Amino acid sequence: MRKFLVIVVVFFVGLSLMAQELSDGDKFLNVGVGIGNLVRPSGFKTNIPPIVFQYEQVVKEEFTVGGYFGFAKASFIDEGTFTLPYSPYSTELHEYKWKSTQIMIGLKGTYHFGSYLNLPEGMDAYGGVMLGYTVVTEKLEQLQGSVSLNPYLDPALKNRVLFGVLVGVRYSLSDSMAAFGELGYSTSILQLGLSYNLP
Repeated sequence: MRKFLVIVVVFFVGLSLMAQELSDGDKFLNVGVGIGNLVRPSGFKTNIPPIVFQYEQVVKEEFTVGGYFGFAKASFIDEGTFTLPYSPYSTELHEYKWKSTQIMIGLKGTYHFGSYLNLPEGMDAYGGVMLGYTVVTEKLEQLQGSVSLNPYLDPALKNRVLFGVLVGVRYSLSDSMAAFGELGYSTSILQLGLSYNLP
């Protein structure tokens, strides 16, 4: 865990030594992968971390607005020895696996403050908020057992409103491509990815 935190700090401090300017009308398509899944159901294990696609457009110098779409997958395994519900009574091992997909859709707004920090060319620093909705689906698979006991999750999985706050940095790799990192409370604790400047 300490190594992870050191890497995150070095990433953000190192990138913050450079700056990037935005122009009105600039459009960006971002693709990111999350670390520290915040949309998975409680008790579930992440199988695919949050993968998020974002569209942003500069509406007034330091402000961008846009939308995002993402998904993640998680699973939960429950097992135990159960008494079969028929005569003669006997016991056997049952194992069940719940698979869940989380689909996220919403809006994102950011304020870009890198120009106020007098940073060198190449870096954009920003903070923002996200508001959206997470649709949660589930599928039950029986891994062991001769009959289905029709188990259920308690509490049941539910769709939920998603609200997030974040700070991020974007570093230009070329005129049309940049790398970015976002830290905060949204779909994940840390999100890393690439940003493409649309023509």
